[in-house]
Amino acid sequence: MYTVLAVIARGGLAFGDVTLFGAVSLYLGWVGWDAVFAGIMITTALGGIIGLLVMLFGRARMGDRFAYGPMIIAGASLALLVP
Repeated sequence: MYTVLAVIARGGLAFGDVTLFGAVSLYLGWVGWDAVFAGIMITTALGGIIGLLVMLFGRARMGDRFAYGPMIIAGASLALLVP
């Protein structure tokens, strides 16, 4: 899913992020499908919130890049904590 998103977005999501999310999704899939779904949702929400905060309080503008890898790791970690 993230590979398709990276191809469609053209530069919005790097393939390092896609690879990391693939590895994290394999682990979450081992735990269960609900963990995969929660990981995707939490990661997307964290990315949106952090991106919005960076634009509001930082010097970033729409279209600037920021690291998405920490959101992937945080989203997966939080998904494992969700019962």
